[in-house]
Amino acid sequence: MIKWAKVSSWLGATLMLCACSQVLQSVDLKVADTDASLQEEFAVEETTLTLSNAKAANKDPYPRRVIQSGRGLSAGPISETAALKSKFPNSERQSPYRIGVGDVLQYRAIVHNDSAFNNGDYGFPPPIKQQEYELGVGDELALTLLQEGTSQSNLNAIPSDPDGSQSLMNSRSLFSPIDSSQQKTTARNTIGRVGSDGSVLMLEIGRIEAEGKTLSQLRTEVRSILIRNGLSPRFQLEIQKFASQKVFVTINAEAKIIYLTDQTVTLREILAAAGKGAATGISTNIILNRNGQSYTMRLRDVLSLTAPQIILQDGDDIASTDLIGIIGSGNDSEADAVQTVFVVSTDGSVLLPNIGKVQAAGKTLEELRTDLQKRLKTVPDVDGDFQLDVVEFKSQTALLNIAGQTDQESPLKGAVLPITGKPQLLKEALTQAGVSLDLDKVIRITLSRGVETFQFNLKDLLSNQRSQIYVQAGDQITVETLPYKANKVFVLGGISPTIVPIDPKIRETLADILFTDDGVLSSPAAKRSEVYLLRGTDPVRAYRLDAQNPTRLVVADAMELRPNDILFVAEQPIISFNRTLESITPLRILLSDIRNEVNR
Repeated sequence: MIKWAKVSSWLGATLMLCACSQVLQSVDLKVADTDASLQEEFAVEETTLTLSNAKAANKDPYPRRVIQSGRGLSAGPISETAALKSKFPNSERQSPYRIGVGDVLQYRAIVHNDSAFNNGDYGFPPPIKQQEYELGVGDELALTLLQEGTSQSNLNAIPSDPDGSQSLMNSRSLFSPIDSSQQKTTARNTIGRVGSDGSVLMLEIGRIEAEGKTLSQLRTEVRSILIRNGLSPRFQLEIQKFASQKVFVTINAEAKIIYLTDQTVTLREILAAAGKGAATGISTNIILNRNGQSYTMRLRDVLSLTAPQIILQDGDDIASTDLIGIIGSGNDSEADAVQTVFVVSTDGSVLLPNIGKVQAAGKTLEELRTDLQKRLKTVPDVDGDFQLDVVEFKSQTALLNIAGQTDQESPLKGAVLPITGKPQLLKEALTQAGVSLDLDKVIRITLSRGVETFQFNLKDLLSNQRSQIYVQAGDQITVETLPYKANKVFVLGGISPTIVPIDPKIRETLADILFTDDGVLSSPAAKRSEVYLLRGTDPVRAYRLDAQNPTRLVVADAMELRPNDILFVAEQPIISFNRTLESITPLRILLSDIRNEVNR
């Protein structure tokens, strides 16, 4: 009875252990059997690996992939063939340079002393009277309202200019009468800007029309509004920033804008501020364009103490032209050479002495020379010979971006390539920017030109003599460095599954894999008579090697590996049997213990 109780206990314990497996294996994946398709099967063609087969297999391509940077679907590995594919634009020589806005030109000509160049029509503009500043779009007003409240210390609180561009000290201020007996006041400040509709919005006042009005007129209107609203008419109204009236000035090939204030500004003051003074051997003309009229003056006449004061007004355009004497040393000389440097203005024109305004933008240098030559024929005492050159190219550029540089300190570089009169090859521009070949990576170049995009690799660009690509205005050039993805082969079967990297420069062979640390031949579980190298998919070629004979390793050393090859090694039968025994040994021991307990 006791024996049967022990047997029952052992059986109960066994059943409990079996039941515990449901608790220990807590993760369970239940898959609905709805997929009727079968796993793909590949046809396998077995071939004995011989020296002749190895030489033939070594002619198989060595497929490689490169890593393409980017975002989303554009990022990831792509085939080496796709990365090395080159599409070049038409190989044509760069078209002649066309002058554009911002280019600096130099003009030289031979003139006689009695020519119109020195004795031409000069004159000052008609005198104008200084008028009170009229407000316009962009001007900013500062309003301070004074009301009974706290200390008188805030009486003179005037908001300062936030950007410091104008000082309130240059403005005329006006206070309404204030009773000095009142010692407690409070100041409320507000700033308003004259908008595009000509109105300005201010505290306690509302929106009022300001464009075209003087500050005095606007103060009168503000006082009336305050009285009408039952408020104290004690306030201060000033122009905080002047931005509506401006003068365009081009001096010494530099253009700038000067904003007018409520203070009188004369032409002499503008020239003095720009450092423009009379110099020996240089004759300077000052050209003032006002209301559609052009006035030419000598600099020495403008700076003369007896010259009238030329007050500047809104919209004036001032330009200076230097005429540098090169030949001759005085009035006795029969002819002088004059030189001037000028910038192509925003409207595309240039202003030449004795010729006037000439449209230059969009023309080649040769076309502009032809135009000037025709005009000089009508100018008396001026030789037809002249020299015209572009001394600074500023109107046309191309953009170069270099991404993925090996230099970790500057992984991203960019440059603006100026377009000049000298044609520049793309390969020259890239070399100057530091782009060089790297045999371990693919240097891919993307050229966006107009509506077309071209991609090619640097090696093809440098080696293909027919691809003479010139940099053109507006080109956007991107240089990418694409590293190669690591190549590998898979090893499985009678040994632990592993991945072995391979290098295309070394071209590892089957023997290199067999003799690696913890490799195939070092594993006692591997069946050396059945070593298979699998390659391809349709069909799969299985090269069989019997490695029991050491002399056959010569064949393995002649067989090169390719990326994604599979090395399969069969398992020794005794190993499979031993593994089966190991799995049933615990159950055998348990049954033996149960039998022993029953027999006691």
